[in-house]
Amino acid sequence: MNEAKFNTVIRNSIIQHNGYAYKISDVGGGKQQRRPFDGFGVHYGLPLYWEAKRVKGLQSFNVKEIFEGSRGHQLETMQSLKDLLNVKAHFWVILLCYIPRNSRVYTFTYEALQWWYNTHEDAGIKKNILEKLPHTEINKQLINSFHLITDKELEITEETV
Repeated sequence: MNEAKFNTVIRNSIIQHNGYAYKISDVGGGKQQRRPFDGFGVHYGLPLYWEAKRVKGLQSFNVKEIFEGSRGHQLETMQSLKDLLNVKAHFWVILLCYIPRNSRVYTFTYEALQWWYNTHEDAGIKKNILEKLPHTEINKQLINSFHLITDKELEITEETV
């Protein structure tokens, strides 16, 4: 499953859970325009903005790359919205560890990944930590639930590994 298809699964899953979601289309034709993030919507009455990431298999997740890499502007956009909004909102980074017929989906709050990035020099969430974090699977092209992984949950999990 590629990242575009994964974003469609996210959108459909949010809608299935009585929300609204819009996946921002990839820019075609070789143009180098930047999308602010992958999608937005409403989840349980609150604004939602998401960025999706995909890795092959269950492996370390490089948080530094999403803050400093070629798509770091997407998290900058989330931070700007977070600073400007005067209402509570959801800001998620959704990770797909793609394994045919056994993929895992991790839903991190933006704050959790920001905490990880600021407190870990190498900024990678290692495989042994991911193995212990709550995740869900894709069933019939839908994510059954979005368990939000917070900075506290990341911290507690890291301490037990």
